[in-house]
Amino acid sequence: MLEKAKYTPFYISFADSLSTGIQYATEWPLDIILLDLDLPDSSGVDTYLRLKLQVPEIPVVVLSGFKDEEISLIAVREGAQDYLIKGQIDGNLLIRSLRYAIERKRAEDTIKKLAYHDSLTGLPSRTLFNDRFAMAMADSKRNDRKTALIMLDLDNFKEINDNFGHDTGDEVLKEVSARLIRVLRQTDTVCRIGGDEFALLIPEINTKETIDEVARRILEVLRRPFTEYKVQETISGSLGIAIYPDDGKTLKTLVKHADMAMYEVKRMGRNNYLFYQPAVNGGNPE
Repeated sequence: MLEKAKYTPFYISFADSLSTGIQYATEWPLDIILLDLDLPDSSGVDTYLRLKLQVPEIPVVVLSGFKDEEISLIAVREGAQDYLIKGQIDGNLLIRSLRYAIERKRAEDTIKKLAYHDSLTGLPSRTLFNDRFAMAMADSKRNDRKTALIMLDLDNFKEINDNFGHDTGDEVLKEVSARLIRVLRQTDTVCRIGGDEFALLIPEINTKETIDEVARRILEVLRRPFTEYKVQETISGSLGIAIYPDDGKTLKTLVKHADMAMYEVKRMGRNNYLFYQPAVNGGNPE
Protein backbone atom coordinates (compact mmCIF):
# COMPACT_ATOMS: atom_id res chain seq x y z
CA MET A 1 0.00 0.00 0.00
CA LEU A 2 2.78 2.44 0.87
CA GLU A 3 4.75 1.61 -2.25
CA LYS A 4 1.69 2.44 -4.36
CA ALA A 5 1.15 5.83 -2.72
CA LYS A 6 1.33 8.45 -5.47
CA TYR A 7 1.50 11.71 -3.55
CA THR A 8 3.26 10.71 -0.35
CA PRO A 9 6.44 8.76 -1.10
CA PHE A 10 7.77 6.48 1.63
CA TYR A 11 11.17 4.87 1.96
CA ILE A 12 10.51 1.54 3.63
CA SER A 13 12.71 -0.90 5.50
CA PHE A 14 11.51 -4.24 6.86
CA ALA A 15 12.52 -6.20 9.96
CA ASP A 16 11.16 -9.69 10.58
CA SER A 17 11.73 -9.71 14.35
CA LEU A 18 11.59 -7.24 17.22
CA SER A 19 15.29 -7.57 17.99
CA THR A 20 16.24 -6.79 14.39
CA GLY A 21 13.80 -3.88 14.30
CA ILE A 22 15.20 -2.40 17.52
CA GLN A 23 18.73 -2.70 16.19
CA TYR A 24 17.73 -0.93 12.97
CA ALA A 25 15.78 1.78 14.81
CA THR A 26 18.68 2.60 17.12
CA GLU A 27 21.18 2.84 14.25
CA TRP A 28 19.20 4.71 11.58
CA PRO A 29 17.05 7.87 11.56
CA LEU A 30 13.41 6.81 11.21
CA ASP A 31 10.31 8.99 10.93
CA ILE A 32 7.86 6.34 12.09
CA ILE A 33 7.52 2.64 12.88
CA LEU A 34 4.61 0.44 11.79
CA LEU A 35 4.72 -2.31 14.39
CA ASP A 36 3.12 -5.74 14.21
CA LEU A 37 2.45 -6.84 17.79
CA ASP A 38 2.77 -10.52 16.87
CA LEU A 39 6.42 -11.18 16.03
CA PRO A 40 8.56 -14.34 16.25
CA ASP A 41 10.45 -13.09 19.30
CA SER A 42 7.70 -11.09 21.02
CA SER A 43 3.92 -10.86 21.18
CA GLY A 44 1.22 -8.66 22.66
CA VAL A 45 1.64 -5.25 24.26
CA ASP A 46 5.08 -6.26 25.53
CA THR A 47 6.27 -5.89 21.92
CA TYR A 48 5.45 -2.20 21.97
CA LEU A 49 6.79 -1.65 25.49
CA ARG A 50 10.14 -3.20 24.62
CA LEU A 51 10.40 -1.05 21.50
CA LYS A 52 9.39 2.13 23.36
CA LEU A 53 12.05 1.51 25.99
CA GLN A 54 14.76 1.57 23.31
CA VAL A 55 13.49 4.32 20.97
CA PRO A 56 10.93 6.46 22.86
CA GLU A 57 11.45 9.37 20.46
CA ILE A 58 10.09 7.56 17.35
CA PRO A 59 6.30 7.56 16.78
CA VAL A 60 4.69 4.11 16.47
CA VAL A 61 1.51 2.89 14.80
CA VAL A 62 0.50 -0.57 16.01
CA LEU A 63 -0.86 -3.37 13.80
CA SER A 64 -2.92 -6.17 15.31
CA GLY A 65 -5.60 -8.72 14.50
CA PHE A 66 -9.27 -8.05 15.14
CA LYS A 67 -9.25 -10.25 18.25
CA ASP A 68 -6.34 -8.27 19.71
CA GLU A 69 -7.93 -4.83 19.42
CA GLU A 70 -8.03 -4.46 23.21
CA ILE A 71 -4.27 -5.07 23.34
CA SER A 72 -3.79 -2.35 20.73
CA LEU A 73 -5.77 0.07 22.87
CA ILE A 74 -3.47 -0.71 25.80
CA ALA A 75 -0.48 0.08 23.57
CA VAL A 76 -2.06 3.44 22.69
CA ARG A 77 -2.58 4.18 26.38
CA GLU A 78 1.10 3.38 26.88
CA GLY A 79 2.13 5.90 24.24
CA ALA A 80 1.61 4.48 20.73
CA GLN A 81 0.23 7.14 18.38
CA ASP A 82 -2.45 4.96 16.72
CA TYR A 83 -3.50 1.38 15.96
CA LEU A 84 -4.79 -0.35 12.84
CA ILE A 85 -6.57 -3.68 12.42
CA LYS A 86 -5.23 -6.08 9.81
CA GLY A 87 -7.69 -6.68 7.01
CA GLN A 88 -9.48 -3.38 7.65
CA ILE A 89 -6.92 -1.06 6.07
CA ASP A 90 -6.76 0.61 2.68
CA GLY A 91 -3.96 2.75 1.30
CA ASN A 92 -5.56 6.09 2.14
CA LEU A 93 -6.31 5.06 5.73
CA LEU A 94 -2.78 3.77 6.24
CA ILE A 95 -1.11 6.88 4.87
CA ARG A 96 -3.41 9.19 6.82
CA SER A 97 -2.70 7.25 10.02
CA LEU A 98 1.06 7.45 9.58
CA ARG A 99 1.09 11.15 8.74
CA TYR A 100 -1.21 11.90 11.66
CA ALA A 101 0.99 9.86 14.01
CA ILE A 102 4.10 11.80 13.01
CA GLU A 103 2.40 15.15 13.59
CA ARG A 104 0.84 13.99 16.85
CA LYS A 105 4.22 12.88 18.16
CA ARG A 106 5.74 16.25 17.28
CA ALA A 107 2.93 18.04 19.11
CA GLU A 108 3.34 15.77 22.16
CA ASP A 109 7.10 16.39 22.21
CA THR A 110 6.54 20.16 22.07
CA ILE A 111 4.09 20.00 24.98
CA LYS A 112 6.42 17.77 26.99
CA LYS A 113 9.35 20.08 26.34
CA LEU A 114 7.36 23.02 27.71
CA ALA A 115 6.17 20.99 30.72
CA TYR A 116 9.40 19.17 31.49
CA HIS A 117 12.06 21.78 30.76
CA ASP A 118 12.99 25.21 32.08
CA SER A 119 12.11 27.85 29.48
CA LEU A 120 15.34 29.83 29.99
CA THR A 121 18.04 27.17 30.24
CA GLY A 122 16.38 24.13 28.66
CA LEU A 123 17.28 22.10 31.74
CA PRO A 124 14.80 19.56 33.17
CA SER A 125 11.99 21.09 35.20
CA ARG A 126 11.05 20.01 38.73
CA THR A 127 8.47 17.60 37.29
CA LEU A 128 11.03 15.78 35.15
CA PHE A 129 13.55 15.92 37.99
CA ASN A 130 11.04 14.17 40.26
CA ASP A 131 10.55 11.45 37.63
CA ARG A 132 14.32 10.96 37.29
CA PHE A 133 14.63 10.76 41.06
CA ALA A 134 11.99 8.01 41.22
CA MET A 135 13.87 6.05 38.54
CA ALA A 136 17.17 6.50 40.40
CA MET A 137 15.60 5.29 43.65
CA ALA A 138 14.28 2.16 41.96
CA ASP A 139 17.72 1.45 40.50
CA SER A 140 19.41 2.05 43.87
CA LYS A 141 17.11 -0.49 45.53
CA ARG A 142 17.64 -3.10 42.80
CA ASN A 143 21.42 -2.77 42.62
CA ASP A 144 22.26 -1.68 46.17
CA ARG A 145 23.87 1.56 45.01
CA LYS A 146 23.62 5.07 46.36
CA THR A 147 22.39 8.30 44.76
CA ALA A 148 23.63 11.80 45.57
CA LEU A 149 21.52 14.96 45.56
CA ILE A 150 23.50 18.20 45.25
CA MET A 151 21.93 21.59 45.90
CA LEU A 152 23.90 24.38 44.23
CA ASP A 153 23.51 28.13 44.79
CA LEU A 154 25.59 30.63 42.80
CA ASP A 155 27.61 33.07 44.89
CA ASN A 156 27.54 36.78 44.05
CA PHE A 157 25.12 36.32 41.16
CA LYS A 158 23.02 39.29 42.30
CA GLU A 159 25.96 41.57 41.49
CA ILE A 160 25.80 40.50 37.83
CA ASN A 161 22.13 41.36 37.60
CA ASP A 162 22.69 44.66 39.40
CA ASN A 163 25.76 45.73 37.39
CA PHE A 164 25.02 44.33 33.93
CA GLY A 165 21.25 43.86 33.81
CA HIS A 166 18.96 40.85 33.84
CA ASP A 167 19.48 40.05 30.15
CA THR A 168 23.18 39.49 30.78
CA GLY A 169 22.27 37.57 33.94
CA ASP A 170 20.05 35.26 31.89
CA GLU A 171 22.88 34.61 29.42
CA VAL A 172 25.23 33.78 32.28
CA LEU A 173 22.65 31.36 33.73
CA LYS A 174 22.44 29.61 30.35
CA GLU A 175 26.21 29.35 30.20
CA VAL A 176 26.33 27.99 33.77
CA SER A 177 23.76 25.35 32.75
CA ALA A 178 25.85 24.36 29.73
CA ARG A 179 28.98 24.07 31.87
CA LEU A 180 27.22 21.89 34.43
CA ILE A 181 25.97 19.54 31.70
CA ARG A 182 29.51 19.21 30.30
CA VAL A 183 30.98 18.02 33.61
CA LEU A 184 28.22 15.48 34.32
CA ARG A 185 27.56 12.02 32.91
CA GLN A 186 24.63 11.28 30.62
CA THR A 187 22.96 9.42 33.48
CA ASP A 188 23.13 12.50 35.76
CA THR A 189 20.43 15.19 35.87
CA VAL A 190 20.72 18.91 36.55
CA CYS A 191 17.62 21.00 37.18
CA ARG A 192 17.20 24.75 37.65
CA ILE A 193 15.09 25.11 40.77
CA GLY A 194 14.63 28.83 40.30
CA GLY A 195 16.68 32.01 40.15
CA ASP A 196 20.33 31.02 40.52
CA GLU A 197 19.70 27.75 42.38
CA PHE A 198 20.20 24.31 40.84
CA ALA A 199 19.66 20.71 41.91
CA LEU A 200 21.81 17.86 40.61
CA LEU A 201 21.00 14.16 40.76
CA ILE A 202 23.99 11.80 40.60
CA PRO A 203 22.84 8.14 40.56
CA GLU A 204 24.82 4.91 40.57
CA ILE A 205 27.60 5.90 42.95
CA ASN A 206 29.60 3.46 45.03
CA THR A 207 32.06 5.69 46.90
CA LYS A 208 32.15 9.13 48.51
CA GLU A 209 35.20 9.90 46.38
CA THR A 210 33.04 9.83 43.26
CA ILE A 211 30.94 12.72 44.58
CA ASP A 212 34.04 14.56 45.81
CA GLU A 213 35.32 14.53 42.23
CA VAL A 214 31.98 15.74 40.80
CA ALA A 215 31.80 18.60 43.34
CA ARG A 216 35.36 19.71 42.59
CA ARG A 217 34.67 19.74 38.83
CA ILE A 218 31.56 21.86 39.37
CA LEU A 219 33.41 24.42 41.48
CA GLU A 220 36.19 24.58 38.90
CA VAL A 221 33.96 25.26 35.89
CA LEU A 222 31.99 27.91 37.78
CA ARG A 223 35.15 29.86 38.62
CA ARG A 224 36.11 30.25 34.95
CA PRO A 225 35.51 33.81 33.70
CA PHE A 226 32.45 34.74 31.63
CA THR A 227 34.42 37.09 29.40
CA GLU A 228 32.17 36.48 26.38
CA TYR A 229 29.46 38.40 28.24
CA LYS A 230 31.90 41.15 29.34
CA VAL A 231 31.25 40.19 32.95
CA GLN A 232 34.13 41.13 35.20
CA GLU A 233 32.70 39.70 38.43
CA THR A 234 33.64 36.13 39.20
CA ILE A 235 31.10 33.50 40.11
CA SER A 236 31.54 30.64 42.51
CA GLY A 237 29.18 28.08 43.95
CA SER A 238 28.06 26.79 47.33
CA LEU A 239 27.19 23.09 47.22
CA GLY A 240 25.35 20.96 49.77
CA ILE A 241 25.26 17.19 49.31
CA ALA A 242 22.87 14.56 50.69
CA ILE A 243 23.11 10.84 49.94
CA TYR A 244 20.23 8.40 49.40
CA PRO A 245 19.41 6.39 51.48
CA ASP A 246 21.85 7.44 54.22
CA ASP A 247 20.55 11.02 54.60
CA GLY A 248 16.93 10.48 53.63
CA LYS A 249 14.61 8.16 51.75
CA THR A 250 12.41 10.79 50.08
CA LEU A 251 13.26 13.64 47.71
CA LYS A 252 11.77 16.17 50.13
CA THR A 253 14.04 15.03 52.95
CA LEU A 254 17.15 14.90 50.76
CA VAL A 255 16.52 18.43 49.44
CA LYS A 256 16.04 19.69 53.00
CA HIS A 257 19.28 18.10 54.20
CA ALA A 258 21.30 19.15 51.13
CA ASP A 259 20.02 22.71 51.64
CA MET A 260 21.21 22.62 55.26
CA ALA A 261 24.69 21.62 54.12
CA MET A 262 24.68 24.30 51.40
CA TYR A 263 23.77 27.08 53.85
CA GLU A 264 26.56 25.88 56.13
CA VAL A 265 28.96 26.36 53.20
CA LYS A 266 27.69 29.92 52.74
CA ARG A 267 28.09 30.60 56.46
CA MET A 268 31.70 29.38 56.30
CA GLY A 269 32.65 31.62 53.37
CA ARG A 270 31.14 30.06 50.19
CA ASN A 271 32.91 28.58 47.14
CA ASN A 272 33.03 25.09 48.61
CA TYR A 273 30.99 21.95 49.21
CA LEU A 274 29.90 19.99 52.26
CA PHE A 275 28.14 16.70 52.86
CA TYR A 276 25.12 16.72 55.15
CA GLN A 277 26.11 15.78 58.71
CA PRO A 278 23.26 15.22 61.21
CA ALA A 279 25.49 16.15 64.15
CA VAL A 280 26.28 19.54 62.54
CA ASN A 281 23.15 20.32 60.52
CA GLY A 282 20.57 18.61 62.71
CA GLY A 283 17.72 16.43 61.51
CA ASN A 284 17.33 12.73 60.88
CA PRO A 285 16.79 10.67 57.71
CA GLU A 286 13.10 10.11 56.93
